[in-house]
Amino acid sequence: MGNGKDSDVSLVGVEETIPQDDAGTKEGADSSSAPMKSESPQCTGQDAANINGGSTGTRPARWSTVKHSMRTCIRATGASLVCTFVSVLSDPACPALSDLVDANLLAHLKEMGFSEARAGRALLATRGCPTTLETALSWIEEHEGDSDIDDPLTPEELATHKPAKKTPLSEEEAQRMAYELQKKLREERLKREKQGAIEKERLRLQQSRAILEQQSKLEEEARKRALCQLQREKEEAKKERERQRELLRQDYRDRFGCEMPDDPSQADVEERVSKMSGKDKVAFFSNALFKRYRKDEPQKLLVCLTTLRLYVMNAKEHPTDVKYHRIRKENAAFKSRVMVCEGSLELLEACGFKDRGETLAIEGQPDGFILAQAVKFLDLLIGQLRG
Repeated sequence: MGNGKDSDVSLVGVEETIPQDDAGTKEGADSSSAPMKSESPQCTGQDAANINGGSTGTRPARWSTVKHSMRTCIRATGASLVCTFVSVLSDPACPALSDLVDANLLAHLKEMGFSEARAGRALLATRGCPTTLETALSWIEEHEGDSDIDDPLTPEELATHKPAKKTPLSEEEAQRMAYELQKKLREERLKREKQGAIEKERLRLQQSRAILEQQSKLEEEARKRALCQLQREKEEAKKERERQRELLRQDYRDRFGCEMPDDPSQADVEERVSKMSGKDKVAFFSNALFKRYRKDEPQKLLVCLTTLRLYVMNAKEHPTDVKYHRIRKENAAFKSRVMVCEGSLELLEACGFKDRGETLAIEGQPDGFILAQAVKFLDLLIGQLRG
């Protein structure tokens, strides 16, 4: 600081800037050649206050006051206090970059990939106008070619800017900010609750679907087991009937020494049926079919009678449409619903459907009276099964 201007002070500068008068020169010479006396006057509190500029950590307000205080204290205590004055006159800590610019904008620019130095320079350069992200980006674009744009910010650069003044909020502003914060927190909470409810409902539906699928699987397995059990029971019943017949034949052979003849009444029955009218034949075969399956297989009988009624009713209501006068034997529904019951073909034949190889057909005009009687008998038997 050899030129005497207000700036940072080094040890040499301090020594050079202290004016030497006659008394001062003499005292300085005496002090350099002789030890200091204990009764030497000390630096007063007012001098220290002048050196510190009135408060610790701030730059002295006027350089002339500092020089006067230095002269006074050095004359009193000697040159050993020069280092103390140098540290007192050093620059105070520079303000941080976050105290000079908007921390949110700085963080946003850093997230965009700009260095802290580049982002800080852009925000500092645009402090005079309303600083926004757009103005900072415009400044960066204009100064993209600067060689020192990414150099770290020096304390001298930061010291040229004053920290932004933070004006206290008014009561209305504080209330508005508190309300906005509460509103934001409430919206976030409602959003979390809504998302949680959606997730909970999704899990509930997923669990319900899994339970239904498991129940359906169990029901299907139970149905298959029931069908297998029913089939086994039917086979066992058939085997038991055959065993009983064989026992009867064996008993007959043991008693009479010959094979048991066939049912002697079968020929009589056929002869008697051949002499019946069409109405009586329909009644006879309907009752025979009903008695044969009513006890052991009522559901099977119900399906057969219902299907037979449909065939007979179609032929009765469409006497001129030949497509209702023919039934293919290989028809899947006919085979699975009608032909499984013994005696059903005889009933159809009594209604006028004659066996023509691959089909059962009514030749010529169907007998409406016989068909009507057949429908009446079938309705009566179906009603008994459902009752």
